[in-house]
Amino acid sequence: MTRKEVAMHLLAEVRDNKKRIAVKAGIVAKKMLKAGKKIHMYQQRVGSNTLFTIYIYGIDDRGIDYAIGCWFNSDKGLCWASVGQYDVLFYSAHFFKRYAERYLKKSMSIQEAARAFYSKFQVSMARNTEEIVKGIYKVQFPLPDGGLALGFNDRVSNIVVYNTYVSKDQLGTQQINNIEDDKELNEALRNLNHSEYKLIYESMKS
Repeated sequence: MTRKEVAMHLLAEVRDNKKRIAVKAGIVAKKMLKAGKKIHMYQQRVGSNTLFTIYIYGIDDRGIDYAIGCWFNSDKGLCWASVGQYDVLFYSAHFFKRYAERYLKKSMSIQEAARAFYSKFQVSMARNTEEIVKGIYKVQFPLPDGGLALGFNDRVSNIVVYNTYVSKDQLGTQQINNIEDDKELNEALRNLNHSEYKLIYESMKS
């Protein structure tokens, strides 16, 4: 399947099962609170090539923060696709490999690195930095550790692909300036819970 096909399928599945997913996340979150857990990964095999996954990475008395998506084997290896601010976000295996090497300083599996990534995940706004070809832009996504997820935003297909991670000590001058320019906005976003952020995002889309 192409990225666009995966994105369309994932969006349809999430939209069709939105209420069931929210109920499941709520049940798991209550158990997490009782057990004092900060992150949980729920997975369900779908067919032979897809692993439906929910990462619950934040929970408090204001709500639950979670990422919904699937792991699948692409022609470039294992890939994570998640419903996000640009409809569907893709993170390549290379991204998580670099995240483990450059931030975690550990050798681990791709899914272990993803779990560690979501254990520190916080909402922030991505920035398009340069148009590569018509409708496709380089994009950078600031992470709470001070590093960046780098990739491209295909506005034609409404997908974003993050294919590598750059740690804080590897940032270029312009990247640092971009982060500083967006710092106040991202700090405000990180104080929102999942429901509040979703409400703002939906109003921005309409």
